[in-house]
Amino acid sequence: MMRRHTILGALLVICFSLSKAQRIAHQYIIERRAESSISFGKDENAVNNYKVLGTIQLGNTEFDLIEFPKNLQSSDEIRLLAQSPNILGFQINSTLTSRSCNPNDPLFATQWSMEKIGANEVWCFGNSGLSPEGDTIAIGVVDLGFNINEDDLFLNLFHNYGEIPDNMKDDDANGYVDDYTGYSARAGIGDDHPIMSHGTQVLSTIGARGDNKVKLTGVMQKVKLVPCSANTSFDMMDCYVYFMQLRKQYMRSNGKKGGFVVGTNISVGIPDAFPTEYSLLCGIYDSVGINGILNSCATINDPYDIAVAGDIPGLCPSPYLITVTNTNSQDRKVTAAGYNKVHVDMGAPGEDIPGINSSGNVEPVSGCSFSSPHVTATVGLLYQFCPKLTTLAKTQPDSAARLVRKLIETCSDKLVDLTGITATGSRLNVYKAFNCLMEYCGVTSPERIAELHYTLSQGKLQVDYHPTRIEAADVGIFNVTGQVVLKSIIPANPNGASNIILDISYLPQGLYIFTLNDSDGKKSIKFIKISKGSG
Repeated sequence: MMRRHTILGALLVICFSLSKAQRIAHQYIIERRAESSISFGKDENAVNNYKVLGTIQLGNTEFDLIEFPKNLQSSDEIRLLAQSPNILGFQINSTLTSRSCNPNDPLFATQWSMEKIGANEVWCFGNSGLSPEGDTIAIGVVDLGFNINEDDLFLNLFHNYGEIPDNMKDDDANGYVDDYTGYSARAGIGDDHPIMSHGTQVLSTIGARGDNKVKLTGVMQKVKLVPCSANTSFDMMDCYVYFMQLRKQYMRSNGKKGGFVVGTNISVGIPDAFPTEYSLLCGIYDSVGINGILNSCATINDPYDIAVAGDIPGLCPSPYLITVTNTNSQDRKVTAAGYNKVHVDMGAPGEDIPGINSSGNVEPVSGCSFSSPHVTATVGLLYQFCPKLTTLAKTQPDSAARLVRKLIETCSDKLVDLTGITATGSRLNVYKAFNCLMEYCGVTSPERIAELHYTLSQGKLQVDYHPTRIEAADVGIFNVTGQVVLKSIIPANPNGASNIILDISYLPQGLYIFTLNDSDGKKSIKFIKISKGSG
């Protein structure tokens, strides 16, 4: 709270998109001794219509909520409050805003996995489905079939606008005929996907449209899902080559064709199978990964060591493939889920996951099939935030894929139940991976405060702040006697640099000290306010 003889009129404006509290015009909270009364001296007549809307008593102190007449200017109100002999301190009254980043989808409350992996924390920083350079992020999904007309998925489906649907021509010359909404490798042509629940449920886990007041949300609220229906191992290889061709076409055309495919998911596979029998299929993952695509797969839904029982693609030895097992809401590995301390990389929620079936109904589903999509979606989610990662994806795509894998596996939650039976001993944590990405991204500068600008003609002080990590920071302005003139908090900004604008028009002329305190310590800069008022 501001003390008397200081000015509360300095208002902090953070110049990036976050929900802001709204100041209530003409309303102030004042502090006074319980035995004293509110008095404005010779200005009493000017404000004889002010109202006391409420009072809070705390020992010998009282806090009044007062409202001035609407014809008064805020500068006059602040002057009156600052000069009143009985007012010990005052501040503006503001509305409160929710700090929840949960979407408004009616069934979100049933989606326990989103909070478990910290997806709702990451959503606070963005849900655009775009990279910092504006690339639309795409995720490839291999499954037996999908309902591509489901209403909570439709807006998040990839469409190849270079293709004219159903004209039996390869309009965009990408080697595929009528691949408008993905590709049917089962048919070898077009996008006529068999309507099946399993693939539809996988799609909804990755990317059901979020915050649209419909059903539920995916881990990615906005994304472009590229469905590819497959029935055999040959179809499966065909799907991966299709995703790779989309990415290559996107890079060659500078985003005019193809799709920015950064990850894929497969929640179907071949049991009792080993890489020696499927060397050509396993080799596909390296080819896809070199082009910047990181792949996730579900392991078997049996309580076996997959190195003994067999699992394709789970056993494929590629640095561009993450094999995922199933954990429940209690962070226990589900009994009917495969494991191996080398070949199964990590766990993710997959038990009692609300999913949208082919009829459009939401029902709980279970299995590693729904663990892997959480990991796949995390790949896409991370590409939203870091310009450095986007640049890497376009210049060294294989390195970008490896980096994202490292972030997901290293920055995760260690679980006793996964220790010794998975390579990482960890369960997916999207928020931890996000924070590790921010450290890599270097939302940093050698100086915490790089530049200081203030324009007296506008009565503004501008500070450019470059933090080393995503966190809130305390700011203050002090006069030469050490009195606090302003105190506030800068919210965390995932984009790094924050442009802070302070209204200092109400301050009298003189020397002031601006301070900013974050986890790296305190920075101070002196500045001179030359004139009072708007300056």
